[in-house]
Amino acid sequence: MIKTKVLLLIICTIVLSFTSPARARLLDKEREKLSALIRKDNSGKLDDPKERAIIKLYDKYMFGKLKERDFRAQWHKLEGREPEKPSREALVFHAQTNRAMEAISLLAEARAALTNERWERAIDLATKAIDRSPQFLGPYDLRIKASTHILRSRRRNRRHERFLNEAVTAFPRNANFLFYRGSYYSDIRKYDLAIRDLNKSMELDGSRYAPLFHRASAYFHRWNSTRSRRDKSRVSEDYRRLRRMSGVPKRVLDNVRGMIDLMNKR
Repeated sequence: MIKTKVLLLIICTIVLSFTSPARARLLDKEREKLSALIRKDNSGKLDDPKERAIIKLYDKYMFGKLKERDFRAQWHKLEGREPEKPSREALVFHAQTNRAMEAISLLAEARAALTNERWERAIDLATKAIDRSPQFLGPYDLRIKASTHILRSRRRNRRHERFLNEAVTAFPRNANFLFYRGSYYSDIRKYDLAIRDLNKSMELDGSRYAPLFHRASAYFHRWNSTRSRRDKSRVSEDYRRLRRMSGVPKRVLDNVRGMIDLMNKR
């Protein structure tokens, strides 16, 4: 019996230390007192009715029949102590954990909505997930993807641009978000902004061909209005870089080659 209770105490200490700081503090602070009571109980020397009541409460707590909060409150009441208020750090920790769990749940619902092509529903759920826990990258990415589908039928969408700006602000060193915004700026003919974001995206991750292709396209379209020799030469430079990269589709190379041919004819 002694070994069983001691073993349960050790197991409970290990498990709870990984799940809740409040529970870990409970055992760290009062474990010695509980261990002493258990030893007295097993040796038949536990005569105090209060101590016997504490052991019964602890047994219920160990076997999951009593929640930690109730165990602490009843224990303190038996000893004539005021219930211990949780620390500010513990309250903040539990609030953040709850908000993070809510965000994860909302993100899962948003992914299901995206799969079912319910774009507005996906955007709404992703926005709620961001509100719950802004440090998660997933909701920003999903919201942009859902908004892109709606953007196809509305050439310029200010809400989509706001989503992109919020994502880049929250994760300024994320190459994907910079690429998304750069390609969007190119679509709405803001070529200077497009080139700026695409340059930053390639600085962070130069292994992908998509930002390089979109930058060549932005240089070409800007050349159409400026006839700048610099833009023309940069399209050619990006074409040479694309040819040196592996895995670039032939249609992408043909597209950029066609831009160069058009510039040479004019």
